[in-house]
Amino acid sequence: MAAQLQPDSSVLGAKRSRSSDQSPAISTSSLPLEREDDARLPLFLQLSSEEIDAKFEDIQIQQIQRIDQGKKASNNDHPWTVKFRKEHHAYNRYHDIWPWEQKRIKLKVPAGSLNYINASPIELHSTTDGSERKYIATQGPKQNNVDHFWQMVWQETESPSVVVMLTQLTESMKEKCYQYFPEDADSQVISVKFIDDTNQLHQGSVKVSSIESNEECRTTIRKITLIYNGSEKTIWHLFFQAWPDFGIPNSSDRTALLNLIRLSREKNKGWSNPRIVHCSAGVGRSGTFIALEHLIDELDQGHFDDLTTSDQDPIFDTVNRLREQRMTMVQSESQYHFLYDSLLNAFQQRLRTKDGRSTPLPQHISSEKLVHGEPSPKVARLSRGLLNLFSEIRSRSSSRKRETRDGISSGGIPTKEVTPSSPLPQGKTP
Repeated sequence: MAAQLQPDSSVLGAKRSRSSDQSPAISTSSLPLEREDDARLPLFLQLSSEEIDAKFEDIQIQQIQRIDQGKKASNNDHPWTVKFRKEHHAYNRYHDIWPWEQKRIKLKVPAGSLNYINASPIELHSTTDGSERKYIATQGPKQNNVDHFWQMVWQETESPSVVVMLTQLTESMKEKCYQYFPEDADSQVISVKFIDDTNQLHQGSVKVSSIESNEECRTTIRKITLIYNGSEKTIWHLFFQAWPDFGIPNSSDRTALLNLIRLSREKNKGWSNPRIVHCSAGVGRSGTFIALEHLIDELDQGHFDDLTTSDQDPIFDTVNRLREQRMTMVQSESQYHFLYDSLLNAFQQRLRTKDGRSTPLPQHISSEKLVHGEPSPKVARLSRGLLNLFSEIRSRSSSRKRETRDGISSGGIPTKEVTPSSPLPQGKTP
């Protein structure tokens, strides 16, 4: 297991000591239930909005520290190393979202070929039995790496598997994801191919066997058949249509998101079979989806019932663990608050069920600011600092002289670039 970064206690401790002096501990606008329920809430669900802000700032600071440590590392085995390679950049959707070098999916390709895809294996563990919950978080495919995406699906998952799509193809007139799947059963089959690490050519196709719309999940469900060299796998493609970029689902769509989480689990072969989750960058909505499922499952198992001390915060711990595996997971302040709001609603509903109160709770949104995803000034400054750090590292990387021998870079990584796949028909927007 990769070494875990220890937070700067002088920074974090000072911040928490200030927030602990704030009164009252619970914002009166943040609870839709009767006040007698307050005492039964875990302390992490009694945090004020300002305290949650401070925790997200801590997470941002730790990410900056990780990247800075990786930049200063003297070897490629450091857990926070990022390889800013020109041949990788062509396959990235965004210049500031990269996988950690030690935590990325590596395509099985011939020696000397590019094995890169902007995707990260994610593992979380059940408190009940320690079993692994596996995912792959990845960016929305680009036109030049559709073959790579389907190779990853074939290579990393068993049948039946699940792909959860949390972004539109275009948002605000910008491409967020290339259409890497056929529109429906009558659409042209997509041809795909790859050469594996034994130099065997795999030729295949992606076709839709069936399509339906599920209003309870606000999701278009496609049953996809992926075929390579005569063998086939069933892929359930779940396209959720109610989550804005950088933001959170509105109150009426939160129940649909929880239904989608359950549906994706039911369609998948099992917890050990990684579900592939993507939005546009593969960090914000994707990280929030993964964190929310894990936290709701832990809550349902009763693991939050006895959290009685202020330093026990499974939301903070989960997001931090996710960022140790893929940077920027749960990207925005609004998404981080959304986790607290969702857990608060779920826990309160659990109390109502225990008490025999059958009236369902309305899905609660703590503030209008969070709906529109506006960051606090401190988080905005930290985000700018992170971008500046990336710019500095990329500048140093591009200016550094690279010594090559037989097509191998000084870091021991093949420099040969795989020719991008042929353009695919764009098709209609789902």
